[in-house]
Amino acid sequence: MLKVTQQQISALQQLAAGLGKTIRYIENPQYHQTTLEHVVSLDRLIPLLVRQMESDNGINLAHLDPNLVRAITFAHDIGELGMQKDFTAYAVWENGDLAIVKDTIERQKVKKLAKQHGRFVFDLWHSYQEKATPEARLVKFADKIEGKAHVLKCGIQHAIDQSDADVTAGYGRKDIVREGALIYKRIQETLKEEYGWHGWAWHPQNNVNPDDFRDAPSLLEL
Repeated sequence: MLKVTQQQISALQQLAAGLGKTIRYIENPQYHQTTLEHVVSLDRLIPLLVRQMESDNGINLAHLDPNLVRAITFAHDIGELGMQKDFTAYAVWENGDLAIVKDTIERQKVKKLAKQHGRFVFDLWHSYQEKATPEARLVKFADKIEGKAHVLKCGIQHAIDQSDADVTAGYGRKDIVREGALIYKRIQETLKEEYGWHGWAWHPQNNVNPDDFRDAPSLLEL
């Protein structure tokens, strides 16, 4: 089981500070989000999502290690250090080979960082990639929610091209955790309303029925 120290979390925070030079997926310069801004937003969002999942499902998620959650949050995009721009989900959608390229580049970067700062950097990054722990699955799910929330905050007409609407609508579905199905359903309903407002097509497969995710990975499973 992964365990982290406060010193390791501080080291990851310092590394993540370098992500302020990496631009994420939004092309419009007025609505750019750096990877650092994404990580900070994610760090703030996760406790809120946990409380909402507890309320939605009548469960207690106190077994989740908050230090491990924060460490994975700061580590999950650390492979983007030194990049001017991240590989976007839209580019990967259009060219599946880019997913392999992205993974290779980021894996090499993280291995280099692990040699400099300690094995824990790679272990935390890898756990996120593999969704190997409840904490990693939580961060992976929250990462997708934060991305969609940022699009809605900017306004879909500013954040994405209409040609990318299907990618945005389906984004994150494969990373839904069982306890987060209602949260994902709510954000999809809001996105659907926005699409309708702007006259964008919304396909039925992007609707969410929480019952469809009863067999999805769970935060209650070790």
